[in-house]
Amino acid sequence: MLILIQLLLAHLLTDFVLQPNSWIKHKRKYKVKSYFLIIHALLAGVLTVLFLQKLEWWYIGLIISSTHFLIDWWKLNQKKDNLKYFILDQLFHLIIIVMVWLYLINGFSNILPFLKEFFNSTTILAVVGAYLFVIFPAGFLIGKATKKWQNEIKETQNKNSLDDAGRYIGIFERILGTHLYSYK
Repeated sequence: MLILIQLLLAHLLTDFVLQPNSWIKHKRKYKVKSYFLIIHALLAGVLTVLFLQKLEWWYIGLIISSTHFLIDWWKLNQKKDNLKYFILDQLFHLIIIVMVWLYLINGFSNILPFLKEFFNSTTILAVVGAYLFVIFPAGFLIGKATKKWQNEIKETQNKNSLDDAGRYIGIFERILGTHLYSYK
């Protein structure tokens, strides 16, 4: 598990802490020609090797750098920079990180037993079901219950850039509430 945490921390630092807005703007403007795209991808690989603390795993840094470059390049070529592409971008990075982790721990043979245990666990399925419930049906129910006030707001105000903000805030609140309640 330590290796997975190391890989995730290297990614979080690369994508969220050590990437200034000026790099992001430069990458969006120049796309694959942006030298910050190359620096950013190299940083992902270097931090990975530093966190893993094993120089003999230098090729893991190369894999992370290469795939980070390709994923970010893909994202830069999308017509919009929105939540959908942000989530896909991070999902692709996480898939690579998990694949690298499984490779390093020789864990590929454990995938099928894990999935079998996952789908046969009442506790795990109940937790997943609870999260799915608070994200989707509960949001729909809240939307229906507050429809009167939504209509009143629409009649008195023009739409603004925060059209769906309440929906996402509500989802995050319900996830947080469910998570905190589960530790009670």
